[in-house]
Amino acid sequence: MRRTAHRLRPRSLRGGDERPARTALAGLAATHTGSTAFAQAVLDTGLLGRELAGQPDFVARVAEFRDILTAQGPATAAAEANQASPVTIPA
Repeated sequence: MRRTAHRLRPRSLRGGDERPARTALAGLAATHTGSTAFAQAVLDTGLLGRELAGQPDFVARVAEFRDILTAQGPATAAAEANQASPVTIPA
């Protein structure tokens, strides 16, 4: 089961078997100040597919949720997501 989860992470976030994705994300956070730059950097890794990285509205929303998570916690972010309108991503 662990191997399957490992394969689902893009190579750029794996960091090898000894370094989990968390370490790679921490490195991106350290080198990309601001939520928008961080969100763009993470999406550029292909974490959610390369297509989403090219959608500025999606990147902005991910950055907003990062701000909510860090400032107000996961419960507030979940409540916000539950009330959010669906976003249409062009094909």
